[in-house]
Amino acid sequence: RAASESIYSPICPDYHFREVKGKNRLERVHDFDGMGTEAGIVYEKLMRKVTTLFNVLERKKIEYCHLLLVADVEGNDEIILRKLSMDKKEFLRRCRQTVKKINTDLTKRGFYKSRCLLMSQFFKSEKYGFFGNIERIKKRILTTTNRQIKKIVSEAEKKRVPLYNFWFNLSEKDGRARMIEDMAMYASFGYCPKINNGIILC
Repeated sequence: RAASESIYSPICPDYHFREVKGKNRLERVHDFDGMGTEAGIVYEKLMRKVTTLFNVLERKKIEYCHLLLVADVEGNDEIILRKLSMDKKEFLRRCRQTVKKINTDLTKRGFYKSRCLLMSQFFKSEKYGFFGNIERIKKRILTTTNRQIKKIVSEAEKKRVPLYNFWFNLSEKDGRARMIEDMAMYASFGYCPKINNGIILC
């Protein structure tokens, strides 16, 4: 019997982006100056990665299913909504349109083992308390005595806090709080039992 793998890809909504100079080329970076209804740059970057991988899986006769999850859960984020000048209802409407665009594109590409859902829809079907787990993880991060975790937090702080200032004009103190919130959110995604037993590809 062939092996089977479940692959999960978190996908950002279609946030506005700008091109910034990278090491060797211009790179597209979200700036949250707007939000559209297209597939978005995170999806486009992912598609450039997966073709080779899926060809290898097919060649080795490894069965797989690939689920892309658009992060409509960010519609609960007041900072993002304020930057976008958008309410939650409109945010979710645009996320639903992005899901449709991605599924249409996946079919055009012949990726029949890939499909896209709203992240909240997936968590609901799994009866997984995504937001409740974020709060539990935040407390663990803030109270940990584990040196390795403290080092990870410190390194993330150096990279992320300036971004929060760039994106949302947050102070250093608010940027640190935001970073802990985001770290807990990303961890909560991976803590979902079904995702935890699969492969995260992003």
